[in-house]
Amino acid sequence: MPQNTVQDFTFGDYGFLWIATQGGLVRFDGKEMITYSRKDLSLNSDRYVVAGFDLEMGTGILTAITEHRQRVMIKGGTALKDPRTKTEQTASIRYIQSQLLSKKIRFDTIRNVDDYLQYKIIGTGNKRFFIYTDQKVVFFENGKLTDVIPFKGLPYFKPLPSVPHIREQVVSQTKQLVCLDNFMGISNNLFYHQGSKGVMLLKISRQGTTPLRLRGDIEQNQAFDKEKDRIRIITNRFHGQAFAYLRGSIYQILYRKSTGKLDTRLLIEDLDIDKKLIHRMIYDEGNGTLFLGSVSQGLFVARPNLFQIVGQPAKKEFNSFFYAHLPYSDSSVVIPEGFVVSSSGASPLDKSFLKLGMDGSGYGMLRDTDGDIWSIGTHAFFRLSPQGKLRNRWPTGTKQPERLYQGMDSGIWIGYRTGELSYLSNYKDISQPPPLVTKFNGKCTFLHQDRPGRLWVGTSAGLYLYDRLRNVTFPVRGLKGKNIRSIFHTKPDELWITTYGEGIFLLTGNRLYKMPLDDNKYLAYAHCILEDAYGYFWISANKGLFRVSRQDMLNYATGKIDNVFYLYHNKDDGFLTNEFNGGCQPCGIKLADGHFSFPSMNGLVWFKPEDIPLPDLSAPIRFEGFTLDKLPISPNDTIRLPYNYKHFTLNVRSPFMGLLTDNVEFFYSLQQSAKDPQNWERINKAERIDLYRINAGVYTLTVRQNIGFGGRHLEKRLTLIIESAWFLSWWFISLVLLVLGLAFWQGIRWHVRRLVHQNASLARKVQEHTSDLSRTLENLKASDQALQTQLHIQMRIVGAINHDLHAPLKFLSACIPRYLEQVSRQPDDPETVRLGTSIGNSTLKVYRLADDLLTFIKATYNKKGKIVYEVIQVCEILEAKIFFLVKSHMRTRQPFNWNVPQTLQ
Repeated sequence: MPQNTVQDFTFGDYGFLWIATQGGLVRFDGKEMITYSRKDLSLNSDRYVVAGFDLEMGTGILTAITEHRQRVMIKGGTALKDPRTKTEQTASIRYIQSQLLSKKIRFDTIRNVDDYLQYKIIGTGNKRFFIYTDQKVVFFENGKLTDVIPFKGLPYFKPLPSVPHIREQVVSQTKQLVCLDNFMGISNNLFYHQGSKGVMLLKISRQGTTPLRLRGDIEQNQAFDKEKDRIRIITNRFHGQAFAYLRGSIYQILYRKSTGKLDTRLLIEDLDIDKKLIHRMIYDEGNGTLFLGSVSQGLFVARPNLFQIVGQPAKKEFNSFFYAHLPYSDSSVVIPEGFVVSSSGASPLDKSFLKLGMDGSGYGMLRDTDGDIWSIGTHAFFRLSPQGKLRNRWPTGTKQPERLYQGMDSGIWIGYRTGELSYLSNYKDISQPPPLVTKFNGKCTFLHQDRPGRLWVGTSAGLYLYDRLRNVTFPVRGLKGKNIRSIFHTKPDELWITTYGEGIFLLTGNRLYKMPLDDNKYLAYAHCILEDAYGYFWISANKGLFRVSRQDMLNYATGKIDNVFYLYHNKDDGFLTNEFNGGCQPCGIKLADGHFSFPSMNGLVWFKPEDIPLPDLSAPIRFEGFTLDKLPISPNDTIRLPYNYKHFTLNVRSPFMGLLTDNVEFFYSLQQSAKDPQNWERINKAERIDLYRINAGVYTLTVRQNIGFGGRHLEKRLTLIIESAWFLSWWFISLVLLVLGLAFWQGIRWHVRRLVHQNASLARKVQEHTSDLSRTLENLKASDQALQTQLHIQMRIVGAINHDLHAPLKFLSACIPRYLEQVSRQPDDPETVRLGTSIGNSTLKVYRLADDLLTFIKATYNKKGKIVYEVIQVCEILEAKIFFLVKSHMRTRQPFNWNVPQTLQ
């Protein structure tokens, strides 16, 4: 707290406790305090005078008032400067004027800020309140004056001092006066404490005043008879609560409408409120927590001890740490040391056994069907009568017994540290050492029989099923190597096994299920299980005691739920230590009077399950402390985050007054679509959610809080909108698409224009090429015509050569040989022969040349008018041509040479 003076306090919405101090306004959620300073609220002072419901407006809104009458509105789990504060110095004051009142009353909201105002406003916890003034009590309901009744007596308007000795002086002086501090609202009714102390109160109603006496638990106080006239009453005027204080005990005053009487309920003992200067009280009904405000020592939180610790030795007759113990009577137990322990103390069973009993190891006890008590000692076990007389003591040699158990077969089983198992079929007459039955791995830690003929044996190395009829042992595979702590049998084929370090297992049929651990993993070292009449398991562990619904655990095993709610208890509930003991049998017992008893390192923990209330965990969830990249942002049901954010955080708050924070479990899931699966993540101890860069979109953040068994939970949702990057926004994409569309359209347009231009240019070129082609065609036609003419002429030449040259030469070449033949017959003239021969050869050559030329001319054109190419022998052509040259040259008598390759083609 910022300062240790508690001026006032009250509960607001969301269940937070608001405390007005002289150093600021404080919000308390059961584990953390947040201070609202004058800087936070733009006020002139941190000194508050009151905090409570705004009776003026009749709305139930909380208001806190500073020493300068500046108002602070408490709403939605936070504190805000009240907009009705008109100036920085003066609050808006309303006045009440009525013909039923003799004077004008300044209605300064929730109390008289100025000293010595001549009236008193009393609230009752809702929209009903009362005003005392001028020996009248005025009734207001829903902001309207409804009735006025007389209340005679000389009024004393000053507040009673908080300092005890000064208060006593004022009370003694004002005993006959009407003291304004003695008015109180209880259960929506108005009461007055006569004389400022004592056992009598006046009930004030429209019918008048009725004296009522305090009854109930306060009458059981040892000082009641002698000091009942010294009873003090402290009120909480805004919640309709009143408390009586007598000799260190505080009682809540209750008005029983059905009987019309005042009752009292004990809340706390052994607290000197005068020494601690306590002057304010408020009680949280849901969690059984009493808050006390001191003038100078701050805030006190008091809770009742839900559990009773027994077995504290007065003279160290035995150790204060316990293991195995047995029911002895309906309300007492017997321990291995030979003492009977109850809530009233401890006494020995039999003094002759004390020495032997102190030798006991304390890990194994048994009460047989005859009522005899069996106990384990060092290398021995004992048998006692129900009265504690020692019947027998059997030494076990070097073997140390660990467990004793009598099951359904009437005999007694003995498990040893060596893992050996013995069975006494006739335990009433033991003349020989118990016969060995079988041996297991590890030492025997627990024995249990769920049906005749078979025995479950827990060891430090696993769990085994021993079939006595067939003398066969079956190990449970899933528990191999695990240290079995205890076995609890609820119904056929349903065994619950606790282990040391591995948690709790369910064995049903041939299936083995591992149960989930608590958030702190304390149940990994579970010791013992007991079941109450309401279907809850009570499980002791190394660090506390747990309550859990058996049906929830079964549902978890079958997959119907994905989490199990464990209710945790520790030293704050009344234990002297959090460390419970196990490794013994029995590990916990039920007494006939309904008490459960678990051994611990400091006493036996006793309780009746029906007396342990289920806490109220239904306080609403509040989101606060929103930060974006380490900068605070305004809270809202919808949060928008930029696309480039790095780190978003928010705190989850829900007040749990007087509760262990280990019972507060928050989970969260983040979904982008309602169809997405909800993957629940546990929120850390700081109750803060950290979200780093996630993809753009709209998300639903759901926070779930388990509030009880059977899957009961609360949920609160927050919408997160992760904005898209500007370059992924719809307007930018639309703009880009528009620009691309325009660019595409412009490109198409330019391309079309280009094609049109190209088409026009191509048309011009085609036209130019067409003109050239036309000219070329015309030229070709002319050439063809000329060629046809040339061919015609050539054919005429061919005809002429054929007719005029070829034919005569042919005739001449044919006649000359005959001529030569005739001349040769007349060889008289050789020159004639020679000339004739020469003419003949020449004529033949000319004929052949003319024939070859004619053949060539004919052959160079085929029927289609195409030139035909063929290979010719150049030498042959030259020989024919040279023949004439040689003949002509011979006449000149000059030499003539020629050389042409025969292969030239």
